[in-house]
Amino acid sequence: MYYDKIMKLSDTNYLKFTSSLIPTSKKPIVGVRLPVLRSLAKEVISKKEELVSFLEQDLSNSRVFEEIMLYILVVTSLKYPVEEVIKYVDKVLPYLDNWSTTDTLATSLKITKKEKEKMMTYILSKLDSDLVYVNRFVIVMFLAYYLEDNYIDVVFSKLEEVMNKVIITDYYLKMAIAWCLSICYINYSDKVIMFLEEKVNDTFIYHKTISKIVESYRISIEKKEIAKALRGKK
Repeated sequence: MYYDKIMKLSDTNYLKFTSSLIPTSKKPIVGVRLPVLRSLAKEVISKKEELVSFLEQDLSNSRVFEEIMLYILVVTSLKYPVEEVIKYVDKVLPYLDNWSTTDTLATSLKITKKEKEKMMTYILSKLDSDLVYVNRFVIVMFLAYYLEDNYIDVVFSKLEEVMNKVIITDYYLKMAIAWCLSICYINYSDKVIMFLEEKVNDTFIYHKTISKIVESYRISIEKKEIAKALRGKK
C-alpha cells in the first residue's frame, strides 16, 4: 500500500546520501525524506476508511525501505489504547533491519511517556529475541524513556543480559549499548563507571561509551575528566 505514492516522492540526491548511511537495509531505499514521509503518514491517518486496511496489511509484501518507515510513522502517531499500539509495534518488529527504522520506532513511541509500566513489560518480553534490531529497539526505548530512578537498575541489568548474547558481535547493537550508557552517565555517572569496570568486557563498547561521554554537550568538564581516566584500564 502507498508504494506508488512513495515512488513518486523519491529524491535522487537524497537517495545517494541516505543509502550510504543505512547499509544494512534489506529492502531498497528510494530516497524519500523523513518529513515527507511524516506528511504522508498524516494523510494515511486522516483517511479513517483506509487506516484499518493499512494497519492490517501484510508487511512481507513491502518492496522498499520507505514502506516500513511509513508504517512505523503511522503506528507511532495512533491515538489508540496502548494495547492496540503494542499490537502493531509487535507486527513491525520482525521487519527492523537497520538503525534508522529501529530508532525512529523507539523514539517516536511517545505513548510510552503515559504508559511506562505497560510498555516496559512489553519491551522486556522482547529481550527473548535474538534479532539484533529487536534488541536495539529495546535499548533505544530504555535511553529514550527509562533512564530514571524507578527503572535505572533494571536498565543496567538488561544491558548486561544483552551483552552476554551471541549477537553482541553486531556493530549496531554495540553502538546502541554505548549510546545508552553515555546518556545514563548524565545522571548516574557512578553507576556507569561501576558498570564499565565490572560488567563490560567488550573493549569496543567500553571505549565507545567513554568517547560518547567525552563528546557530549550535556556532561560537565569535571565528569568528562573522570571518564577519560578510565581509558587506560581496558
